Amino acid sequence: MNRWNALSLVVLSLCAHELSAQPVVEAYDRFEMNWSNMRLRYFGESGAAKNLDVAEKEATDQGLLYALANIPKIRGEKGVSVENAENIAHAVSKQSYVFNTIYFSNGKVRVELDGSLALALDPGRKPYVKSSEGEAEAAADSETGSGVVIQVKGAKGPQLIGEIHDSGGDLVYSSQDVSPDAYRKNLIGRWFYKNSSELKSFAGGKPLTVEAEYRDGKLVVDKEAWAQVKKFTPKLLNEGRVAFVLPAVR
Repeated sequence: MNRWNALSLVVLSLCAHELSAQPVVEAYDRFEMNWSNMRLRYFGESGAAKNLDVAEKEATDQGLLYALANIPKIRGEKGVSVENAENIAHAVSKQSYVFNTIYFSNGKVRVELDGSLALALDPGRKPYVKSSEGEAEAAADSETGSGVVIQVKGAKGPQLIGEIHDSGGDLVYSSQDVSPDAYRKNLIGRWFYKNSSELKSFAGGKPLTVEAEYRDGKLVVDKEAWAQVKKFTPKLLNEGRVAFVLPAVR
């Protein structure tokens, strides 16, 4: 192998490492959907204007109108019901905030907004089943690990997971197991690439790790392996601290 081939391999290796260390992000027109922090970013732009205050307001309004019109479309793209999509779009736009403003030399202004991806794609949850006081105390005594990491095979990208089944076909984890506050932030879990800083920040330094296979639209885990997760991390499951992990960027 000559030095140029060797250098190419090093560069490719570094690029692959750098890519896999990024958050899991999907783009849809103006939307940037970050599955690692469950945030939705988008923007609006004004026409050329002499008054910056007027241009900023125009750009903000244009961005919010864009969200209202297009959140139902991304729900449709992800296979989520669009029956209540307009109300959800209104809720997302109402909670969105301006995180950056760009001023162009021609007088145009771009306002970049940040909203909740969890809210935008919420497929609807099952009624929350709260643990009894006795179960909560027992869970606190048995709790170990800093998070739950599910290494997913068979998924080409992030999926809107609403349920996890075990290898016997039983439902073992769903929205009914996640507290309302946690569900609003995470749904039942977030998506990460392996070795990313976002994963380490979310799942901590000593997570419990299990493997899962995504097939026929379902996420399936080994029955015995999940029994251990449920035994030792009930509080983490209740908090939605579940990380679905993709192997690398393709």
